[in-house]
Amino acid sequence: MNVDVRRTARTLAAISLAGALVACKGNEIIQETPADASPPQGGTQADAAPLGGQPAPGGGQPPAGGEPPPVGGAAPPVAPVLPYPEGCAADSDCNVGLCRLGICVEAPAQDRKANFACEDALVEQSDPDFSCWDTPQPLDLDGPSSVTMRGKIEYFGSGNVTRDLRVRVYDFATFDPSPCLDAAAGVNDITQARARVEACIDENTTPLAETTSALCEGNPTEGCYTLESVPTRLQLVIRITGDERLWVPTYEYGQFLNPCLQPSFKEDGICPEERPDAPAGQNWSCSLRDDGAGAFAELNLNVVSQVTWTTFPPTAGVARIQTNRSAIAGRQYDCQGRPVVNAAVGFHAPGARTTYFNGNPDDTLPQPGLKFTNTDATYANLDTPPGPQGVVAVAWQGPSDARVLKTVNFTRFFLVPNALVILSPSGRQPFDVEPPYR
Repeated sequence: MNVDVRRTARTLAAISLAGALVACKGNEIIQETPADASPPQGGTQADAAPLGGQPAPGGGQPPAGGEPPPVGGAAPPVAPVLPYPEGCAADSDCNVGLCRLGICVEAPAQDRKANFACEDALVEQSDPDFSCWDTPQPLDLDGPSSVTMRGKIEYFGSGNVTRDLRVRVYDFATFDPSPCLDAAAGVNDITQARARVEACIDENTTPLAETTSALCEGNPTEGCYTLESVPTRLQLVIRITGDERLWVPTYEYGQFLNPCLQPSFKEDGICPEERPDAPAGQNWSCSLRDDGAGAFAELNLNVVSQVTWTTFPPTAGVARIQTNRSAIAGRQYDCQGRPVVNAAVGFHAPGARTTYFNGNPDDTLPQPGLKFTNTDATYANLDTPPGPQGVVAVAWQGPSDARVLKTVNFTRFFLVPNALVILSPSGRQPFDVEPPYR
């Protein structure tokens, strides 16, 4: 296997580490629903499947178009999560696996209890925190309404210097690429197809902020970006595009700037339990830093080159990603921003192959036959049909004689043709917003 392909897999395993800084809401471990207590129809608990039982159908969520609270106002209550619209309603609707929040997912074996990893190493007998799906921590209301967001743009596998890339930020509640789903219908050339779709999206959407990347100061091999006046308290979509012959358009979902300052001791969001002076009840979702010149958000972004788009799929058992098809990649975190081991991922409209990785930080490769996350917590779905999409992740928690299947994450988004979507959310947002498309 050539070096570029191996490097591609290694960098894919490091995907969306920056997403952890926008990490989780909620530190309180809640009482689980007893095995003999069923939530009401369309019930209020996303996780109510004891060992050998079935997951609770339905769920709930606030009405569509939830709005963030005004600065200084009261945070709205967080209602239960609604299942994916027009998705499965019961396990019998799934050819494989079970139905969780309207999406079919094949759960890991029940002896595969969830753990978390720290610096690519399994933490033995660890217990990930999934409580934010029932009791998410309230939004911080005292910080700035907008900030400067900055960071590097890193590429997977082989690629060029990541300068001259356009970076745009959108409000998830209004970002709707659906009119462009068929913009490249009948076009077989991947460069032309991308150009048509991205031009259509430019015509139909308006970003909240945008910029073009330049060489990082003191580093001639990487590109950096700075975005001014990025809103906090909103679910965001980050779009990165460049020359369609060189770069695959990338859309990062699940980003959210909670306007409170990270404490000085917080070096990262991956192993917060390792910080000996961390105060009890610390909100690990704080997104902002202060270097003495004012608050800002630091978020490194990811892109993939067309060379990698072509060379990586065969390592995962997919001959190629067809023109006008797409790909999804992500990493599973718990409510404290820690990578989750032994989580399984399901898709509303899965592609040709879901792949997990071998967990070897020195030689990370797809691991055929693996059906749950390894210590890198990373997954990918390749040759995926574009359009409205949903992803759910589940994992087992609790003692061996009373395990409960927990929701690790649930995300809705729009998969643009000929593009990569990166998912990096940790836990739930402080409030839920329905996307404008179905």
